[in-house]
Amino acid sequence: MVESTCDDRSAAALALLATLAATGTVHAPLAVKPTAYGGIGVFAAAPIPAGATVLSLPSASMLVTGASQQAMLPLMLARERRNASSETMQRYVATLPSTCPDNLVGRPAADHALVSASLHGWKVDSLQREQRALRDDAAASDWGVEEEAWALCMKLSRAFASVAPTRAFTSAGGGPVMMPFVDLFDHSTEPSCNERGRWVDEAAGRWVAEVTALRELAAGDEVTFSYVEITVDLVSRRGGLVDGGHFSLNS
Repeated sequence: MVESTCDDRSAAALALLATLAATGTVHAPLAVKPTAYGGIGVFAAAPIPAGATVLSLPSASMLVTGASQQAMLPLMLARERRNASSETMQRYVATLPSTCPDNLVGRPAADHALVSASLHGWKVDSLQREQRALRDDAAASDWGVEEEAWALCMKLSRAFASVAPTRAFTSAGGGPVMMPFVDLFDHSTEPSCNERGRWVDEAAGRWVAEVTALRELAAGDEVTFSYVEITVDLVSRRGGLVDGGHFSLNS
């Protein structure tokens, strides 16, 4: 597969945002462009006041697994890449890297053993269950090695933990979530925004992921939030990112 460029993914992200807006997503004026440190980021295209909603994404536009089906998310993603179920999913897949980033999926068995022996050993267990789900489906879908690795990598590097609002999240899914466009917002330990879940209809399991400005954003400011709890100690924050193969956290 031809590797997508940052310019390709930026254009795809704006097309995705337009599609999301047509199906219920609310957002402030936003731009997408390559960042100075690699990859792409989301920026305010006009001033955004403190406390304003930067983006509100309905759960119907996400890939969400049930609490008992958490290992199925890479399989769901692989199916969407091969034969998208909607225009939203087709455009979402186009925003994702076309090649596997450097994370746990591509690391040797010795690295898996080290992570297994750590407090984050559950990540290796989860990866093994996800591999089995893909391979159990192989007879019907004939997944290639590249397709399997891509789906596992995208889930590991881009999925969010359950972010629906309350203890009753099991009624809305309960597993990891792929959130189109929201996963383009970069991490910062001094974020410009925060992200949370809010119920729209708890009985029906409908909720939204909301990104809200923590301060006034000028046009050109990057929209960021923290991928980990910034009030905990540095070692714990590092553990939440590095063992998953994301990146090194220095502050």
